[in-house]
Amino acid sequence: MPAPTTSAFLDAASMYSPPPTCEPWDPTKSTLSQQPNLQQLEEVAIALIASVMGATGSGKTTFINTVSGSRMKISGGLRSCTNTVQVAPTFMLDGRPVALIDTPGFDDTTRSDTDILRMIAHFLTTTYKHGKRLAGVIYMHRISDFRMGGISTRNFRMFREICGDSTLSNVIIVTNMWGQVGKGVGEARERELASDDLFFKPVLEKGAQMLRHDYTLGSAQAIVRRLLDNRPLVLQIQREIVHEEKDILQTSAGRVLNKELLAEVERHKKEITELQDEWQAAMNAKDEETRREIEVAAKKLQNKINRIEEESRKLANNFQKETADLEKRLKAMGTEAKREQQRMQEQIEELENRRRMDENKSREKQEQYAREIAELQRHSERTIAPSFMLDGRAVTLIDTPGFDDTNRSDTEILRMIAHFLSTTYEHEQKLAGVIYIHRISDFRMGGISTRNFRMFRELCGDDTLKNVIVLTNMWGEVSKGVGEARERELASDGLFFKPVLEKGAQMLRHDHTLESAQAIIRRLLNNNPQALQIQREIVNEKKDILQTAAGTELNKELLAEKERHRKEMMDLQQEWQAAMDAKDEETRREIEAEVRKLQEEMDRIDTESRQLVSNFQREKAELEQRLRDMDAEAKREQQQMQEQFRSQIGQLENQRRMDADQSRQRQEEYARQIADLARQSKRRGGLFGLIGRAIDRVLPF
Repeated sequence: MPAPTTSAFLDAASMYSPPPTCEPWDPTKSTLSQQPNLQQLEEVAIALIASVMGATGSGKTTFINTVSGSRMKISGGLRSCTNTVQVAPTFMLDGRPVALIDTPGFDDTTRSDTDILRMIAHFLTTTYKHGKRLAGVIYMHRISDFRMGGISTRNFRMFREICGDSTLSNVIIVTNMWGQVGKGVGEARERELASDDLFFKPVLEKGAQMLRHDYTLGSAQAIVRRLLDNRPLVLQIQREIVHEEKDILQTSAGRVLNKELLAEVERHKKEITELQDEWQAAMNAKDEETRREIEVAAKKLQNKINRIEEESRKLANNFQKETADLEKRLKAMGTEAKREQQRMQEQIEELENRRRMDENKSREKQEQYAREIAELQRHSERTIAPSFMLDGRAVTLIDTPGFDDTNRSDTEILRMIAHFLSTTYEHEQKLAGVIYIHRISDFRMGGISTRNFRMFRELCGDDTLKNVIVLTNMWGEVSKGVGEARERELASDGLFFKPVLEKGAQMLRHDHTLESAQAIIRRLLNNNPQALQIQREIVNEKKDILQTAAGTELNKELLAEKERHRKEMMDLQQEWQAAMDAKDEETRREIEAEVRKLQEEMDRIDTESRQLVSNFQREKAELEQRLRDMDAEAKREQQQMQEQFRSQIGQLENQRRMDADQSRQRQEEYARQIADLARQSKRRGGLFGLIGRAIDRVLPF
């Protein structure tokens, strides 16, 4: 059979039809609500204009609503809400009128990064041409984020290119969501952000400030006060477009974005080339199912390439002409904007009165949330809870760490769980159910959450999904309407929980009461215990950890992450050489620090990959021997404890008889001590406890 051409391969893949995407932002077709409201900025001699920027879901709109008393829409679902530039109604602070500008992040759910950059550039240049300069820029960052990952660093990199170094003295980095982490954890993250060259240290050294926001009006006002006496400055992108008459692609921000787009296209083209070989192999083997899967994947990659190339073309469009058209549109909207401003001012007065009435109630609610969050904090180590009785039946629950553990790698977590599950299965212990817990308070079902759930599915396998309960908690941290909307989206979206629910899994709520927890466990009492997919693969099929579905998935992610870092390292080498040629010592030091970080990350990934391919079966044999040794030792200890307890019980019984004339209170105390000792003498850790202790001693995690 002759080898098919690339076009034939993509033609076959084109039979797949992707879901519809959001229409990109077009300034010539926007409605009034999507246009920058310049009339609002020109109505009053405003003392301060400031822009609020940051990643999607970082709380920009919430901060603006808090300090201004406005009611701009915030996201009630897992998708981003702020996808246009918005100007909040003017409000008074210390007798001075203030206007804040809400901007979308560069990881918007419905808008491309190109659309976002053009939208922000249009707004900033148009306001600057109308004589409006920013007295400050506020950059929001969630202190609750486990890591300063790719999306966060990309957002901050674009933020720096938009502002330029000369305006950093007017920048405030605001950390929020402190109520979602312990005080010690939050302060440690804050120190790392402020002291690491890859994060906020470079901008802080050039005059930027770093402050905290605790979601109160007083906190928000204190932050804005830091900007009141600033001298308004021109941002770098405003100078480039207005004074230097550059097109968007020629600006610093445009060049950085275009570089990322081109790198992403190249990466996807390489992936398509690799898929061609797999497709040819499937054709030769007449494997129709694999062929169709590869064609679907290829079509998705081609659609991504088309989308990215379209974004790159947008960057090269005539930005200056679009700006002129926008100016005409804005002038025609002046009268309508004045009426809108009047309505907004009335809303401000109404909201200010409402705010004063609700301030005490809001403070009490925040304190309640803080108490609930503190109670819900738990460490990520695996624990086996003591057995308890429910409806006359003994129940044992096993707590496992997630795949985003702070101290242990994903490879270590997988090996730990695999050892535990395979060993219990060999001792004829099957699970009657698996409970997967998801916070309904999460703003998004982001990368960490989806990766956790993907690994969970690979551990369980489809055959056991009817014994799975997807449990949503932390309902007290969101309003009823927001929580129910997120629950519906999780249950109906193919990217989230819909596939497992269609295969028999249940989705329940937990309200942190004993009755709620017991009702959930009762759903599992009559289940037929089944072996999980990873138990069958390791025990029945004698596979090593790397050969399991979960191991294959994790290794694939590690290799992809290493390749991405390798390409980033090559890009940094070119930037380093350019800095050396230009004798730019500051840039050189920044690049070298970033290179060291990347190398450490690549070394970590190599270590995890080696751990996956090590001899899992040999470790299991060592674990079995350790279990037998521990069992014999436990029996000896149990016998000694029984003798000790019998002696203590006898002494207490004698003492109780001798003191029969003493008060009833003392007699009851003796009886209680005897009962406690009797219970302790019968208590053993059982098989689950024994296996857990053996894993902790044998495996050097």
